[in-house]
Amino acid sequence: MHIIENQYLGLALKNPARAAVLKDAAVFAANAYAEAVGVSEVATKRDVLNRMLLFLLNPYTPNYLLTEPAQQVISRIKVGDLFDIEILRTLPENKTLFYNFLVGKDRVLYCEWNKNELYVIDLQRYADSPAIKRSVSLISLTASPKLFDPTTVEAIRCLMFLNLTAPELIQLAAGKKLGTRAQGHYNATSLPVVLVDSTWNKYLVRTEGFEVSGHFRLQRCGPGNAELKLTWIKPYQKHGYVRLPKTEGLPKETA
Repeated sequence: MHIIENQYLGLALKNPARAAVLKDAAVFAANAYAEAVGVSEVATKRDVLNRMLLFLLNPYTPNYLLTEPAQQVISRIKVGDLFDIEILRTLPENKTLFYNFLVGKDRVLYCEWNKNELYVIDLQRYADSPAIKRSVSLISLTASPKLFDPTTVEAIRCLMFLNLTAPELIQLAAGKKLGTRAQGHYNATSLPVVLVDSTWNKYLVRTEGFEVSGHFRLQRCGPGNAELKLTWIKPYQKHGYVRLPKTEGLPKETA
């Protein structure tokens, strides 16, 4: 993979020349946050804006670039009416965490986890328009929401995949190469990048019969089964067998 800064929205916006776009997004996000939590004091609103500026402009926030195999797996995580929001308690309660998820080349999810609240800023660009589409979401574990907008769903999927599984993480410093020209990675940007890959697609059903698609299962583990781990159950063939594939890629869903 050859990573070029201006091809990935989340990296391109960190360029000083694009700072105005992020500042505009910070104002938009701060106003939305203040409205959601009922902030009206001028001083408090200013604090919220400064927090959002730090959130978006901080060069030390990890840039998690999701590879195509990882995105395929993430898309299979179901976050619907029956989703238990308490799963997010696996994230540290008294620690503020920041994530920049690069979802393809034209979308970035800025996620902040703070005091059992998840705040997400979703920025997308389109080829036929120079404008950046902005949307935000805020969920709190104390509110126990049952309905989730698309921004929240995508953020939860990414967080669950990163924190409740064992993805392959490849650290690429700015301007560094790893591996060969044919099969390696080159970070041609001025920012460090963490490639997030999936290794669950190593098995594929190759027989005829009734195929059971791969799926996720939340499994209790650790001392007293107090911890949660998102486990990938590989696809299998009833009345058949499973073997290693010759090519990479997640198995296709069957009707």
